[in-house]
Amino acid sequence: MRFVTGILPLLVFAPAGIYFMFVFRRFLRLFPAMSASPGMKVLGWVLAAAFGGAFILFSRSIWSTGIVVTLYFLLACLALQIVHIFYKNQTFYGLTWVIAGALTALVLLLGWWNMHTIHEKDYVVETTKLERDVTVAFISDLHLGLNMDAGKLGEYLDKISAAKPDLLLLGGDIFDESTTKEDMEKACLLLGRVDAKYGVYYVYGNHDSGRYRAGRPYTEEEMTRSLTAAGVHVLADEKADFDNGVTLIGLEDRSRRTADRTAELLTDRSRYNIVLDHQPVDLQEKADAGADLDQSGHTHGGQVWPLGIFNEYWSTNDYNYGLRTYGDMTSIVSSGIAGWGYSVRTQKQCEYLMITIRVLREGG
Repeated sequence: MRFVTGILPLLVFAPAGIYFMFVFRRFLRLFPAMSASPGMKVLGWVLAAAFGGAFILFSRSIWSTGIVVTLYFLLACLALQIVHIFYKNQTFYGLTWVIAGALTALVLLLGWWNMHTIHEKDYVVETTKLERDVTVAFISDLHLGLNMDAGKLGEYLDKISAAKPDLLLLGGDIFDESTTKEDMEKACLLLGRVDAKYGVYYVYGNHDSGRYRAGRPYTEEEMTRSLTAAGVHVLADEKADFDNGVTLIGLEDRSRRTADRTAELLTDRSRYNIVLDHQPVDLQEKADAGADLDQSGHTHGGQVWPLGIFNEYWSTNDYNYGLRTYGDMTSIVSSGIAGWGYSVRTQKQCEYLMITIRVLREGG
């Protein structure tokens, strides 16, 4: 995996860097002095090579924002190349890199704004199994520190508390490798204080344990202790039964488990069974086991267009975003309250969910 993530930027963006070099040469040709002598021509090629090389260096990591900048600059240049087929103006052609740069800056600005704008997304699902409606708040993929700190998180938790949900479910990757210990501890206290009738429940995602980068200033065990001390219930292939007829099954993350234990844990189909699983996988199997609602995150809704489109069709997740039904089970995948890695979001929105499980009455 490290080899792939290390070599992929080189394979993709080395040719792009060469292309950018020629894009910059077009611009230099707008200045006759750059072609006045062999020395000036050489200087022009050196500047162009430096321009192209800078993009290769800037996008050397597949997980860096630099690779997103290079991607959008490349797409803008290629789009303008197509425009030039129909609009054969040499000044326009020479200014390709300037126009592409402006378009890239605009997209990144909008992407940054989108990453820092949090929406409440509401869903309603129906059931005949319960006596009264149940409200579930859901947060996943905060990756604390990317688009907010613990203080900002508290503002959204206050909004959730004001709605007085029956449950607050945390769908994993609330923390990751870059979350500071101070922010982690503050966030745990804030999460534990949310006014939810039946409490706050947490399952781990693939990043919570800090497994992808060494040097995080606290261990997974310290994080778990902070959560439980604050009153947050951590579930790892465990379940909780509530007196309103709801059973919550919290699964170990796919990256940490050997098998999906939904069928083993779901022992009473007469209850309303919610499965909390970080990754949206094995959904048909969960439905066959008798689950009524599956809640997941992990995908970030794609986060970066057009990469998210490829993720929709070629990832190991069953699907990428939104609500789908599998037999009698409803599955809801959130795009997350933040993203990961890149500081911009150009696909889907940052969100937390408010899900109403509405009792379907006779004749209604």
